[in-house]
Amino acid sequence: MNKKVAVIGVPMDLGAGRRGVDMGPSAIRYAGLQEQIEALGLAVHDHGDLIVHHASRLGRGNNPNLHYLGEVVRVNQELAALVASVGADGEFPLILGGDHSIGIGALAGAARLGRRLGVIWLDAHGDFNTDRTTPSGNIHGMSLAASVGRGHPDLLAAWGTDPFVSEADVHLIGTRDLDPAEREALEDSGRRLPKTEADHPGGLPDVFGGVAFSLTLVFLLLALSAASMLSVVWLMAALVSGITFSLRQRRAATPFLDTAPLKTSSGAFMMAAAGIIGLDLAAAVFVPALAQQELHFSVLLSGVALMPAAVVGAVLAGAAGVLVDRLGARRVLQVGLAAAGVGGVLIALPDLTVVRFVIAMAFFGFGTAFTLGAPINRLATLLYRKDQLGEALSLVAVARAVGLMVGPVVFGLMITNSGFSAPFWLLAVVSALGVMLLFQVPNWLQPSQVAS
Repeated sequence: MNKKVAVIGVPMDLGAGRRGVDMGPSAIRYAGLQEQIEALGLAVHDHGDLIVHHASRLGRGNNPNLHYLGEVVRVNQELAALVASVGADGEFPLILGGDHSIGIGALAGAARLGRRLGVIWLDAHGDFNTDRTTPSGNIHGMSLAASVGRGHPDLLAAWGTDPFVSEADVHLIGTRDLDPAEREALEDSGRRLPKTEADHPGGLPDVFGGVAFSLTLVFLLLALSAASMLSVVWLMAALVSGITFSLRQRRAATPFLDTAPLKTSSGAFMMAAAGIIGLDLAAAVFVPALAQQELHFSVLLSGVALMPAAVVGAVLAGAAGVLVDRLGARRVLQVGLAAAGVGGVLIALPDLTVVRFVIAMAFFGFGTAFTLGAPINRLATLLYRKDQLGEALSLVAVARAVGLMVGPVVFGLMITNSGFSAPFWLLAVVSALGVMLLFQVPNWLQPSQVAS
């Protein structure tokens, strides 16, 4: 066994507001820590416990915002020295606490080994208070702040003379309970933080805002398709409803649209692709009429013209979900959009035959299976943190609905003016555009690429 684990006990409870966590080191050892480490093929060197004087023998000190400061600093200085020593000997320090104030000495000792530290702080609390912001005076709520050089000079003395941890190298996980000043300090440091309940007012998105948004879109589409004089009326109506929507967005407790997902280029491109997916779906409205006019299907037979697309879509829907994990959500979406584009080209080419029509419908089914549901939703889950996911998925649904609303009007106008081939050529072009836009969206994401 080459690697040796150095077990260091620190029975500290002076940094917390309640006594008792000083029993942690003995309880963890009693639970079979050494045996379990050795079962992993590692050697164990137990250095015993540091001496921590009991609260009953100590006074809280003169500073009401730094309880038991002297003893906390002394123990952390000893811990830092021991961690640095065992690390220099090639041992891996495993520190048993104890409250979180011992994080200062643990990190200080590691810093003395001369390497750049990356800190993953697993805690419901940020531990980023100082003596100026603490509501309790308990030092366990200041340990991370002290480790990056924030806090009272007497507490920072526990660190020593080595450089503090860089705030850019700290990542918090599980943080959910922050004091107001502590949250502000963490946000100033550039740390990404989860939203609080205050950030989530609750309730459904603004219904009136949703109505105003929908009416704005409807009036614009009516203006596009109406005669010149009537078009002006619809444009004025769209202006009024658009202003109403804008006011509701600003004043509603939960706006109809949360535009945070659009603040990154990846998010904006994904939403544009969602709109194109809706536009592709809208083409299905015209398939029965196309079958009647171009292929001379009966009304009854034209009603089942979409059957090839439905069958292929149902067969491939499960495969799309699996391929998302194998190929990545972006690539699956690109394949789906490309398939829809091929279907559009097959329909738009002159002299449409039944065979080519059935093949085109199969490609549309392929495209539907690879663009709806799992692929686009998975891409949203990759791009956005859990606390933003609801907003992102809502915006995806709205973007897709906009495409579904715009498509029939635009396609109908094109059919009226240029025949059935025109909208399907447009379908092919916008599908290709969607493929290109998605190249701007990462297929697999690193943590630094997740929207903040």
